[in-house]
Parts: sequence; structure tokens; C-alpha cells
Amino acid sequence: MTVYLSIIPLLSALLCAGLGAFTLSRNPRHHTNIGFAIGIVSLAVSEAGSFAVLLSEGFGAERWFMVSIAGQAVMVPAWLFFSTVFARGNFREILSRKAPFIIGAALISALFIVLLRSPMFIAAYTPGSVFSGTT
Repeated sequence: MTVYLSIIPLLSALLCAGLGAFTLSRNPRHHTNIGFAIGIVSLAVSEAGSFAVLLSEGFGAERWFMVSIAGQAVMVPAWLFFSTVFARGNFREILSRKAPFIIGAALISALFIVLLRSPMFIAAYTPGSVFSGTT
């Protein structure tokens, strides 16, 4: 049953990665395209992790769950950057004012990703759960 359920995240990951590559190929130096591509590729990474979690059925699912969470963590600064520069004529001025917030979000996301390796990070882990492989 989980094979059928995993089709949706797989298709989502493939479409998001394709959309990110297409957007970046149109104008790879434009700030809006860079922000959108990073945001949508991070969504693709998150969906690919979800696909692998559903497909693994407990064996190695914790690692793929961490990949999915890491993709979600990267989304925050990427979409913050994108929303700051999108449809703005003077985006450099606005970006210079919002840069500390974007850098702060990126640092918090990086710390979050580093802490994913900590055994105390996933507090909901219990023996017999989907991550223990003994369901």
C-alpha cells in the first residue's frame, strides 16, 4: 500500500526539481530566479525524503526523514529571500535592509540541520515506531 502512496511525493519531487531547473535556466543570474530555484529544489529534497521514508517501510527511514526535515529547513531562508526580491524594482535596497533577517534564518536553519544528527533531536522516537524497523 505504501508503494502507491509514495507515488505522490515522487511525482512532486520530480516536478519541483524540473521547475527549479527550468526557472534557473531562463536567467541564472537574476536574484528572483535564484531564490525561487533554491526554494523549489528544497521542496523537491523534502518530497524525495518523504518518498524514501514511505518506500523504506522502517528500514533506514530515520535517515530519509532527516533528509526531508533538512529540505524543509532550507525552505525558510530560501522563500524569505525570494519573497524579499520578488516583484521589487529596488530589491537591492530592500535586500540590504532585510539581509540580517535572511542571514539569521539561514543560520538557524543551518543549526537545525546540524542538530539533526543529535540522538536527542527527534524526541518522538519510540521503540516499535516506524523508525525502529520493528513495526
